[in-house]
Amino acid sequence: MSEEQAIQEVLAGKSNNFVTIVDLYKDMVYSISFQILGNEQDAEECAQDSFLKAFNKLSSFKNESKFSTWLYKIAYYSALNYKKSRKNNTIELNTNHSFIEEDSDKVEKELAVKSALKTLSEEDRIIVSLYYLDEKSIKEVAEITDLTESNVKVKLMRSREKLKEVFLTMQINS
Repeated sequence: MSEEQAIQEVLAGKSNNFVTIVDLYKDMVYSISFQILGNEQDAEECAQDSFLKAFNKLSSFKNESKFSTWLYKIAYYSALNYKKSRKNNTIELNTNHSFIEEDSDKVEKELAVKSALKTLSEEDRIIVSLYYLDEKSIKEVAEITDLTESNVKVKLMRSREKLKEVFLTMQINS
């Protein structure tokens, strides 16, 4: 069943079809929640809350943007509100990967990227993640974060420059 069909069926009262939407977007919603909240348990709870909000507000989706952008915005603000309610002032990127079979160069690169991303502000880190990791367009990032497209472009440019400096420093120190 396609996303559009699932949405129409849920709106027609077949709420069980919302599981199709959850299956399509669970990784995306969890990812944005985790990037903001920094721990798995809070991210899972927030992701569930985001889907509940999306289900309850599905009738307000007007197809003015992609459904994924609309859902991402719900997840983004749910995570920010969750973070405020928990008074959690730190973000830790996930480092709980099993590296047993991975090449050590790959592990080092992944840790270097995570370390470099931590040097960015929370907002900049999210914008970089949305654009580069989740492959959202400038327009979609702007819609999700309620920033202008120009502001997103500037923040991406500054973040790239900062990350470039961090990587150069890492190379010099190694």
